[in-house]
Amino acid sequence: MPFKGVLATLLLGLLSGALWAQEESGAQLAAKPNKCIALRKGQACYQTVNFYWRTPAEGDYCLYAEGQSAPLHCWQGAGAPPLRYEFVGQQSQTFVIRSAQGVRLTQLDLVVAWVYTSGRRDSGGWRLF
Repeated sequence: MPFKGVLATLLLGLLSGALWAQEESGAQLAAKPNKCIALRKGQACYQTVNFYWRTPAEGDYCLYAEGQSAPLHCWQGAGAPPLRYEFVGQQSQTFVIRSAQGVRLTQLDLVVAWVYTSGRRDSGGWRLF
């Protein structure tokens, strides 16, 4: 029953504090933490992110930041030790696992959020006093 397997994977991911993205290819990708929070909108967010993955046993694979041509890390087979990555960005970033042939196996979004969206107060309201 595939539903029980998916439910068990999701539950295990939630309990471990990381959300796993799994595709039909059998590849899985997780980031912990999977959010980066900056104080104000437009400021760069700085976060050390640990990436974890599972890939099919046979093959060569690489982890990419979407929009960049150079891989962050490459490996052979099912997996490797977690990758520590120093994320710096003002926008959310998508990370992708690709095979050596360039086939996209799975992806994960690292979300950038802000505590305050703007430094200015809203001047659209009326005040009598």
